[in-house]
Amino acid sequence: MYYRRSSLLISMFLLIAGVAGLALMSQAQAADGLELHGWVANRFYGEPGSAHFQAERISLYASKDIDENLKAYIEYYYHNWANLKTDKGSPWMLESAYVNFTDKKGNQLRIGKGRVFCFGLVPTYGNRKHSEYGLVAETFTQERSVGLQYFGSTADKKLDFGIALLNALPPSTRFSGTDQAFFRDEPVVAHLADKGDGKNLAGSARIAVPVMVGGKLGLSYRTGKLTKADLTFLGSKDLLDKGAHSDTNNQWGADFNYKHKSGVVAQAEYYGAKMSSLDFNGWDALLGYEPADPMGVKYYARYGKLDLDPPAVTSSSYTWDQDQWIVSLVKPLRKGKPVWLQVEWISNNEAPPSGTSKVDNDVFFVELFTGF
Repeated sequence: MYYRRSSLLISMFLLIAGVAGLALMSQAQAADGLELHGWVANRFYGEPGSAHFQAERISLYASKDIDENLKAYIEYYYHNWANLKTDKGSPWMLESAYVNFTDKKGNQLRIGKGRVFCFGLVPTYGNRKHSEYGLVAETFTQERSVGLQYFGSTADKKLDFGIALLNALPPSTRFSGTDQAFFRDEPVVAHLADKGDGKNLAGSARIAVPVMVGGKLGLSYRTGKLTKADLTFLGSKDLLDKGAHSDTNNQWGADFNYKHKSGVVAQAEYYGAKMSSLDFNGWDALLGYEPADPMGVKYYARYGKLDLDPPAVTSSSYTWDQDQWIVSLVKPLRKGKPVWLQVEWISNNEAPPSGTSKVDNDVFFVELFTGF
């Protein structure tokens, strides 16, 4: 109890110090090119029996133009709900810390930690549409990584490309439900996901070409090796054949991103993977509407599915096939400003073995996102 209170006090002190630092430095940033910003997401969760308010995420970030072609960027997330189980880790997460060089063609060489722009659809706010990432993004594309990335477009802007050498993303755990539900001891279902900072290297590449007006098709490939710790993890979750020792770790994917002048948007993603003796894949599709009126309501619906082919479907939820519906409505509250209200419903479904009950891990929330 003393440790938990001490960790909470330290975290709150650091957060207050960070916000105070932003205020104290606001007058100086215009003079030296340093930009300090952030955002906060506050939610009301409406699940039966657990309705509550939650300070969901806080972001603080700084960027600095070293010269006209060189930029430094650092961003931290603060997850307040992690204080409920301090033994599971710090509420602070280093989201990005990189130096970015832009060449004469406008392409970028990125050195450090950040989102991976060289595999699949990058689930930034512009691409993922929902507040929650979704089952497929959680498994294949959500995680940040450390290393080198070079990405951009050809001079005519028709072909997008990216190539990277990064720390491998090891097999680990995310939850269908929400992370904060896990910390509140509410129902969640664990599933396999790329997560964490690996101890070896992986290479990845992506290209995307226009296939119709407003639409591009992307192809991606990532390759690396599993460590002994990775094999131990997969085996402990009943995901490998008995005695499997191959260190193969390859992933591939195809994605489609489309926007019509009417405001209709569509996405589709498919990713396959081979980890030692485990074959699995995930796919999703999104349909939405973004009106021309900047104050108009945006609508999105996404269906995603994760299919595994383990040796047997067991009580380990990692061996279960899972699927998910996400429906979102987004209402901007300030014209031209990053302030909006988002209503989101997530239906999580699993296929456990006979005799194992399904888990009630659906999610409903209303979120106020405020950038500053």
